[in-house]
Amino acid sequence: MVEALRGTGIPCHIATDHVRYANRFVNGGRAGIDEVLTDVPDNITIGWKTPTEMRELYARSRFVVVPLQPSDTDNGVTVILEAMAMGKPVICSRTQGQVDVIEHGVTGLYVTPGDPGALRQAILELWNNPELVERMGSAARAHVEAHHPIEKFCRDVKRAVLASLHGKPARSDGTL
Repeated sequence: MVEALRGTGIPCHIATDHVRYANRFVNGGRAGIDEVLTDVPDNITIGWKTPTEMRELYARSRFVVVPLQPSDTDNGVTVILEAMAMGKPVICSRTQGQVDVIEHGVTGLYVTPGDPGALRQAILELWNNPELVERMGSAARAHVEAHHPIEKFCRDVKRAVLASLHGKPARSDGTL
């Protein structure tokens, strides 16, 4: 992410309290991150945000970027859905596990994992095209409203809790 943004001047906050560096995680907030990321441009800030601060960050952002490591699980899906619910398109690494939320070119853009050049190109495409951002953001919000309403989330959580209490796996058809 840092390399993709280097030299662009585009303001960015990387909302995390840890980073993956040389195949290990570095924790401890900004101080720990500064130990491994020693040349972060002034347009980039890094650090943890509360849920309220995250909502404010989404609201003032043009779009959200979710760079992922290759994985067969749906890592990043909470951030993706939160951003889309706020009407923001999402740029995300195209991983095996991230396949059914973002529609490339409609609600966001996929890029190759670990490719700062491709990430930079996608960021610049959205940064320089506010009409596209508006169109994708509207489509992203519509997608969340149609496929991920809070009522469905609550039903799914309740079903999973009840199934767990009964010592059974939660079933996709909504029954115990």
